[in-house]
Parts: sequence; structure tokens; C-alpha cells
Amino acid sequence: MKTEFTKGKWRACCLDAKPHFIFAGEDKTICSMFCNDKKESHYESMEGIVTKEECVANAKLIAAAPELLESLMRFIKFVDDQKLEYESAMIRQAKEGIKFY
Repeated sequence: MKTEFTKGKWRACCLDAKPHFIFAGEDKTICSMFCNDKKESHYESMEGIVTKEECVANAKLIAAAPELLESLMRFIKFVDDQKLEYESAMIRQAKEGIKFY
């Protein structure tokens, strides 16, 4: 199955604000994220703790997703073009990781 996602370069924005945002291009909001840090005034004790630093790192990782997917797909194409006699567990895992696309 092919999954469609918002094309274009994604970027993490407003990392010092609440919430953090992930945008595609200039105007498409991919998601917004809140941290749940005991140091913050909006802390909710019933939710798991996600520090501001962890939330910023998560936002950056999400923003990098399209480029990571593209790199992985190029790597798999390169390996497939080599017509190797065997396929390592690493290659099988990489292919499994992109089978939704």
C-alpha cells in the first residue's frame, strides 16, 4: 500500500514556544507538539513526562522524516542495483521500514 504524505521539505519551528510546530513549506502545518515537563507551568501529573529538550529533539526528528525516507530509498535502490547474491538482515529491515511507501 502506498501512503501519501505531505511532500516538500519539513521544518521544526517555534522550538522555544509552546507548542512546537512542524511545517511543510511555508504554510502547511504537519503537527504541533507539547512537552510535559515538571518545570513547566502547564505540567499535568497524570501524563508521562516529556522534557522540553526531548520534545525539541522529537520535533527535529519528525521534521527530518521526508529526507530520511528519501535517503533510505536511495540506499535500497543502490543495493538492489548491485544485484548481490545475498540480502543481509540490515537490508531486509530497511526494506521493511519503507514498505508503506
